[in-house]
Order: sequence, then C-alpha cells, then structure tokens
Amino acid sequence: MDWKGTLSCAECGFSHPAALDFHHIKKDPANRTVNELVQDGRYGAANEEIEKRCIPLCSNCHRILHWKERK
Repeated sequence: MDWKGTLSCAECGFSHPAALDFHHIKKDPANRTVNELVQDGRYGAANEEIEKRCIPLCSNCHRILHWKERK
C-alpha cells in the first residue's frame, strides 16, 4: 500500500503512513476490517472498503474520536 504514504489524517493532517488508520465513518454490520482484508490478500476489497466507508485518521486522532464516542 505505497499510496498510503500519500494520505494524511482528516483531523490533524499528520501524514506518516505507519501512524494512519482507516476509520469507518458510519457504524454498520456490513463494514469490513481493512487490515483483515489486506492480510487475506484481498487488496481490491480493501480499497473498495476504504473508498466507500472510511477516512484516514492518525492513530492519536482515531483513539480520541472513539474515546469521545464513548462519552
């Protein structure tokens, strides 16, 4: 996923690919875990999931967002 290096966090702009996660915009049972799709070699399905349902967030912003959701 070399293209991950071209992305940045939708919240703060941080752009190191090692720290970027893909956050599902809406909670839905149909959501598929991107890292599991990649581990299974299903790169096309992973890309489709990202394009349709996700935004890139750095790991810190991702954790903070989920923390806020629980509050």
